[in-house]
Amino acid sequence: MSEQCEESDYNVTRRPRTNLRWMMLLILFLGMAIQSLDRVNLSAALPVMSKQFHMNDVSKGVVLSAFFWCYAIFNLPAGYIIDRLRPHKSFSLIGAWWSIVTILTSLANGVASLIGLRALLGVGEAGDFPTATATVREWFPQKERALASGIFSVGNDAGIIIALPLSAFLLIHFGWQAVFVGCGIIGAVWTLIWWKFYRAPDRHPRISTEEKSYIQEESRLKAGDTSEVKKPWLHLLGYRKTWVLSIGYFCYTYLYGFFLTWLPTYLVKARHFSIAEVGMYGFIPSIFALVGGPVGGIYSDFLMKKSQNTNISRKIPIGIGMVIGAISIVATAVVPSVLAAIVLLSSTTFFMRAAYASIWSLPSDVSPSSRYTASIAGIMNAAGNMGGGVIAPIITGVLLSSTHFFTVPLIVAGIVVIVGSLLFVFGVGSIEPLWKERNA
Repeated sequence: MSEQCEESDYNVTRRPRTNLRWMMLLILFLGMAIQSLDRVNLSAALPVMSKQFHMNDVSKGVVLSAFFWCYAIFNLPAGYIIDRLRPHKSFSLIGAWWSIVTILTSLANGVASLIGLRALLGVGEAGDFPTATATVREWFPQKERALASGIFSVGNDAGIIIALPLSAFLLIHFGWQAVFVGCGIIGAVWTLIWWKFYRAPDRHPRISTEEKSYIQEESRLKAGDTSEVKKPWLHLLGYRKTWVLSIGYFCYTYLYGFFLTWLPTYLVKARHFSIAEVGMYGFIPSIFALVGGPVGGIYSDFLMKKSQNTNISRKIPIGIGMVIGAISIVATAVVPSVLAAIVLLSSTTFFMRAAYASIWSLPSDVSPSSRYTASIAGIMNAAGNMGGGVIAPIITGVLLSSTHFFTVPLIVAGIVVIVGSLLFVFGVGSIEPLWKERNA
């Protein structure tokens, strides 16, 4: 009997470590790409739809922001719900919702119906980043979370890369309605894949004991995952870190909202691109963003392993990325060359996404336990999307209507990003679990 036990123990310890966490991350990345595809497709189709619906620049800004009004607001309850449903159920529901609404958008017959459908899409996608953050918390130790966050976050950019040429093709050959039907079908397929294959580490039948221990032990030791922390959700709003992270992310997404909403119009109006040229060249900045996220995550994780200091490993990439991104977008506003503008837009997305990897590690870093990760992410994402999704598109539309040029809107975005970098680097204080914050 003892020999059998010894042999069993030996097999467990010698069993090759699975890398199932990276497969879960791949599925998550694809989901984030598809949800981005479903929100960006309107930007690609808008130059054609605006003529049919007789929209001016201000009404375009309102339509583009309609998604983000509900998306931002519903991030708050979404984070709370996700911490209780967990990622498997929550992302299955989210994926089904956004796929159905995207298909229904093909039936829009005017500005009012378009606003309503985009608002419903915002409700459905509200839990995307909180769920993704909770997924990374479930599957990755702290020393790998920046890279994991960097990879899932650039799913947004992969969605843009796919959206512009795909939407341009469908738009030219089949009409704008086909853009939404095609994107919705893709989302439905992914939802079935997530429901079938995703499970938490402690429930997944294919994970090895070694990998499970690797994930869970690191989570407990490094992230402050303590079972005694039991406080109401609203208590999270009593911490200074929660507010500084939220305002800092508001400033960050103010600029990124431009790429999600106004970029195709900017290329057509300011740089005189045709619809076909938008499809051919408009995705180039997103390719650099796709590289920037993992690069920023690798750099942050490298700093973590070298310094064993969360403040250094998160704040340095955030500060460098946001400052260079801000300088690049301001320069974009004044350069006359189309080539220089594309290069600077690519620099902006690369460095902003490099910062993004560390930014989206922060909800896990400051969460007092895994029960609050999605909630903190939801609060932060709600504030962020008020900046990038609601405020920025409207202000850009108003400034564009007043000046007829993109110069002032882009300079304003750069200034806002600089303010955000200062908040992340100097305002947030020590990056540690919220319950360690004094006088909270």
